Amino acid sequence: MIRWRSHVWVRVATVAAFTVAASAVAVAFVRGGPWDGPPPRLSWRPAPVLPEVVHADWTDVACPAPGDCWSVGSATGPDIPERSVLLGHLTDGAWRAVPTPGVTGAGGSDAQLTSVACSARSDCWAVGHLDDPSRSVRENGVLLLHYDGSTWTPDTAFAEPRTHLRATRCAPRGDCYVVGHTYGGDGRQAQPLVARYHLGTWTRLGGDARVGGYLSSLSCPAPGQCWAAGRTRDGADSLVVRVGGDTWRTTAPAPDDTDVAAALRAGIDPRVSCPRVRLCHILSAGADAGTVVTADGLRWTVDRAGSLTGLPNASGEVWSGFGCFSPGFCWVVGLERRPSTDDTPIAYLFDGQRWLRQDLTVADGGGARLRGALSFLACPTPAACWLLGAGTDGRSLAFHGG
Repeated sequence: MIRWRSHVWVRVATVAAFTVAASAVAVAFVRGGPWDGPPPRLSWRPAPVLPEVVHADWTDVACPAPGDCWSVGSATGPDIPERSVLLGHLTDGAWRAVPTPGVTGAGGSDAQLTSVACSARSDCWAVGHLDDPSRSVRENGVLLLHYDGSTWTPDTAFAEPRTHLRATRCAPRGDCYVVGHTYGGDGRQAQPLVARYHLGTWTRLGGDARVGGYLSSLSCPAPGQCWAAGRTRDGADSLVVRVGGDTWRTTAPAPDDTDVAAALRAGIDPRVSCPRVRLCHILSAGADAGTVVTADGLRWTVDRAGSLTGLPNASGEVWSGFGCFSPGFCWVVGLERRPSTDDTPIAYLFDGQRWLRQDLTVADGGGARLRGALSFLACPTPAACWLLGAGTDGRSLAFHGG
């Protein structure tokens, strides 16, 4: 993992056994603050997700207000022949699936939402893709949905072919952004895509046309200030860009900084989370290890005694989600895999000094633990948090902490 500290990127921790199984939901970062200080002591209890959806694959969440959150992903089931988009809405203390007319996979196509962001309760965006097996991967369609406070509707701002949107975030009291990639005129070379929603219009931001690659993670700690991460065109290295105003630019370690460069290169799908304008974290996760690395866009350094050192590395623990709300409030979620037993969902909170494992025992289930994996954590207020994931039976898992 990498942290942005005022003017330099610094590697701050190494995470052993960080992998994302094919059946696990994608890593997602959720901004529920910001606030200062350590996380509260939370008591967790299971929460219903109605109606139950078989093989739910949740990928991201956004909370525009306390008690009002949106989650996105995809679902399959007996009555869903193709993978379809999945929207969940938290109201009245329970998560409920929300229909999305006009964007369900059909005719052999699969549809999936990968990211969601809200600037207000009546202004949310969700992005994803429509996979048609009759077309090449490069030609598959893009999904962009907007919520106006009552209805989710498709938006055609990126309707042109060969465009892929992977993540969206809204800056506090500011504009919303999307990142992804697009294929050029020859349809072969991927180029990073960064766009901003301002005064009712989506506009692509300019960058270095020579840079090739894919952006899959985004964090916007302040208006006009965003960081995005992904992979280079050949997949051999991480790609990190900084967004400022109407442009974006790449940032990378110095050629002689081989330690940081190697850590970034090992990441399969790097993720970025910025709890403050001058404090960002990038998690570069490989097949069997993850590294927290921190930069000013010009030079990178290594901080082996970073505050996040000590992330739990117990045997069998697999991380599938990570993020920070403030310097003293970080989280990691995933599963615990033991021989001859089903996967157990696990979650840790960082209180500024140490990682604390959260008790997810089902109190009214005879002390039993639910089975499955967690994908993300959302805290619309410091004293009210949500964990969401999928059970080993494919049904949704949800915990409320208060």
